[in-house]
Amino acid sequence: MEINREEIQKIAIEAENLQRMHRMLRDQIVALNMASLEASVTINSLEKIRGGENSLVSLGSGVFASASMAKSKYVLLDLGGGICGEMSSEKAISILKKRIEDSRGIIQRLEEDLKRVQGSLIELEGKARKYIQQ
Repeated sequence: MEINREEIQKIAIEAENLQRMHRMLRDQIVALNMASLEASVTINSLEKIRGGENSLVSLGSGVFASASMAKSKYVLLDLGGGICGEMSSEKAISILKKRIEDSRGIIQRLEEDLKRVQGSLIELEGKARKYIQQ
């Protein structure tokens, strides 16, 4: 029997699209995990600030300066879209914990999507083998 080139080509295109989706989902999961880790580190830091500690503060472009930390009533929290809000450390911690919780839910859904994409890729591989073996 002759190999159905059109069908194999369709399968190859679909597999390429699924692989692209797989990479995108994996990248989103990594980004969300990194954001959650950063939020956890920030929570830890906010909880430990008593005042008088020395720390390195980012000035941008990979430049850091040594600074003495003071216990502050308020912190600035990035609310998104380049907007920061002034709030108590406790309120900032609460918001960061909510972000971590939300991220975990999103990561779980993305991992489920990732499994479905992997299943589809395995299914396509089986189809391609059938057409090649014919």
